[in-house]
Amino acid sequence: MAYHGVTIDPQGYVSMCCIDNGAANEFNNRRFYDPIKIDDVADLGQWFAETYPNKVWSQNENASNCYPCMRCYNEQYKDISTLKDIYDQKVKNGSTIWTQDETNPKIKYLEFTSSNICNQMCVMCSGRHSSMWLSYDEQFGHSKNIGLYKLTNESIEKIKKVVPTLDECYIKGGEPLSDQSNIALMEHIAEVNPSCKISLATNFQGLINRHIDIFKKVRSGIYVSIDGIDEVFNWIRGGDFKRVVKNIERYYNETGNKVQIYVTVSIYNFFNLEEIIEYFYDKPYVKWIQCHNVVIWPAWSSPQILPIDIFENQMSKHMKLSANYPRTGWQNFFQELDNNNSSENKLEQFKLYTNKMNLIRGFDIRDHVPELNQL
Repeated sequence: MAYHGVTIDPQGYVSMCCIDNGAANEFNNRRFYDPIKIDDVADLGQWFAETYPNKVWSQNENASNCYPCMRCYNEQYKDISTLKDIYDQKVKNGSTIWTQDETNPKIKYLEFTSSNICNQMCVMCSGRHSSMWLSYDEQFGHSKNIGLYKLTNESIEKIKKVVPTLDECYIKGGEPLSDQSNIALMEHIAEVNPSCKISLATNFQGLINRHIDIFKKVRSGIYVSIDGIDEVFNWIRGGDFKRVVKNIERYYNETGNKVQIYVTVSIYNFFNLEEIIEYFYDKPYVKWIQCHNVVIWPAWSSPQILPIDIFENQMSKHMKLSANYPRTGWQNFFQELDNNNSSENKLEQFKLYTNKMNLIRGFDIRDHVPELNQL
């Protein structure tokens, strides 16, 4: 989306895509621009217009050296030398339908996180994305407790100014439906630019009438985070599986729109992916199921730490699973996921933190995922 849009991360850093995190200083020598926060941007549309032609469209930019772009384009565009060439190729092959006026570029895609306010404490998360984690971060070895973060009212007003040019607004979290700033912004979009698609990455725990009223007025894309069935879901995400399913059904019945199921693959559901897919695959309210988002951090929550024999046996089952269910997305799951992070230290951390989370949840995940007893 770098050719058309802006991303604002949970701490307010502005960049041109979700991979190019302004706070990830280790990649500063391979990005287009220096990190900047939205609080320091006077006008978001003007910042984009000034940064865009000078950086993204530069014919001298070697695409293969730009980490954010290659993270998404990888092998498909390895022989294309500049970012402008990649864009032209994507327009030609139809993978992007948006065009851009190089002389007067406008923000067409906005992806942002207004806060880390959240109503769940997912085992693979932290205080950076969930306020529910803030009092537990230190106990689980997370390096930094950032506290509650929320975009200022001034920053929200800057976002509102670019709404008229948007084709899509993708709201992440935290939990988007738990932050009233997001709800007010969605109502503003419905009033000012109802043709703009509102997309949400949501746990869908807190759906209410006000949200449904908005979704009826705009195009909406709902990506529901579901990492297990029943108690496996409840343990991993700290939520209520039955409530989520009920809310999905209500959304579908009242808007006619299907949802996409997004599975974050951790060590805790690595053995349960077929169960998730079988449950949702033929449901009328499901459009697609994605299984490519794999936990890398924290390492103790990642399937990469599994012993090689257990890991490879399960991966072979997933290979067959992907072939049997064509409406599932695996992307680079089989190319990028390996067990190169396995170590006795990480397995010990896994045991320690699993026991801590068992106490928080009030039941033992190993009773529902018996394969974990192998560890």
